[in-house]
Amino acid sequence: MRPSCHKNVIQWVLLATRREVGMHNGRGSAGFFLAMVLFLLAGPLAAQQLCDYGAEGLPAAAHLYDPGVFIGRPSGGPWIDGESVARDDSDGEGIQFSFNGREVTCYISRDGVIAGWIDFDGAERGEADFSQAADNIIPPQPVRSGYNSFSFSWPEGYRPGAEVWARIRFSSSRQLSAVQNPAGISDSAGEVQDYRFDLAPVVLGLFEARPANEAIRVEWQTQAENDNLGFHLFRARAEEGPYSQVTRNLIHGAGNASSRRSYEYSDATVEPGRIYYYKLADVDYRGRMTMHGPVCVTATAPVDYVLEQIYPNPFNPEARINFRLKEAGRVLLSVFDLRGREVRRLMAAALPGGTHTISWNGKDDNGLSMSSDTYIYKLQVNDYEISRRIEFVR
Repeated sequence: MRPSCHKNVIQWVLLATRREVGMHNGRGSAGFFLAMVLFLLAGPLAAQQLCDYGAEGLPAAAHLYDPGVFIGRPSGGPWIDGESVARDDSDGEGIQFSFNGREVTCYISRDGVIAGWIDFDGAERGEADFSQAADNIIPPQPVRSGYNSFSFSWPEGYRPGAEVWARIRFSSSRQLSAVQNPAGISDSAGEVQDYRFDLAPVVLGLFEARPANEAIRVEWQTQAENDNLGFHLFRARAEEGPYSQVTRNLIHGAGNASSRRSYEYSDATVEPGRIYYYKLADVDYRGRMTMHGPVCVTATAPVDYVLEQIYPNPFNPEARINFRLKEAGRVLLSVFDLRGREVRRLMAAALPGGTHTISWNGKDDNGLSMSSDTYIYKLQVNDYEISRRIEFVR
């Protein structure tokens, strides 16, 4: 079973108010214990839960918290006060969640001993018991008051993304035996605090898509990355799919990072007026993908007819000609020499509004290579005409 709160205790929920964290004096022999836990989190913070079980010498107390109560931004990222002052005045502990990966940082008000566990396989079994050797991410050890950081590794074969429980145990008795056993939540067991969250390779802070110049610009931000090789984008016409991969090459990730990273991708292969759905896949070092999204966006139509300048200019052996149509029409696109003679008809067709591309290989309608010279390429559509110069070099 999952960790459950003590039966004979007062449960409470923080009121949705904003205030600054203060130091609260504990009662009895336990004093004040504040754990700032920098686990890698994923998904909305409302999905997380906390239970804590009092401290030695104090009445047992279990508390629930409101994840919508943000009370500050210390270094390391956004965070939440899991508990301030219990309504029964039994405890003064608080929990702060921030964003990092494979690291736990605890701020402790006095010397003592500490240990910690993550039940990595609890989601598969449907229970949390912290019984595996790999679960013990913080071996029992003495700690000084102040900040204490502990690094840990995921067990071999562990797939991030599943819900897990973590337990931190602290005692001011200075006896390692006081925190060696993960079981037990009574006052004599010391300060015990449990957290439920998701471990994931990538924590997204932003994922959105918006129309931009007849294309779709997809942007995302990560708040933490662990073993992240990179990203792929997938697109569909309907929310339920099917989704096809848009990116040809992997968009490289940061590998391992605890600070914010920003990414973007411009998808020009869209049709004006259509609705598109995008999903983002992060790929870890083993090639495993985790999907995010979808997000929805409508592609907008061009506001005018545009014939783009060829680049580079002069060109050899081939030039790509891009043009945009604000609405559907019959398109005539041709190449002329400086005498006004049509040397190559590139296109004569009805096209929908949007962005289009065609190539010219420097040959005339008979398949013969043109001489090095200046030429004019001209777009005609719906009584609109525009032309530009181009240099061909053999």
